[in-house]
Amino acid sequence: MDASQELHLPNYMKDDKVSQETKNLISSLPSDKYFMGYSLYNYKGCWYYPNTLQAVLDVQKHFRPRRHNPQR
Repeated sequence: MDASQELHLPNYMKDDKVSQETKNLISSLPSDKYFMGYSLYNYKGCWYYPNTLQAVLDVQKHFRPRRHNPQR
């Protein structure tokens, strides 16, 4: 993919916000190319673009449910 194509990618398809930890994980995952040539990675049975996978991992790592407040 050349630089002009990279500029027009939606954010979820890019890999500009991927941590080194996620890059290490990605290197061990099954991968394939989307029909337009972009990389997808299979994590726990689902296919993700790099930034989307980073978001999934961030939610898994940092999500903390709040107590339900029935008064609202």
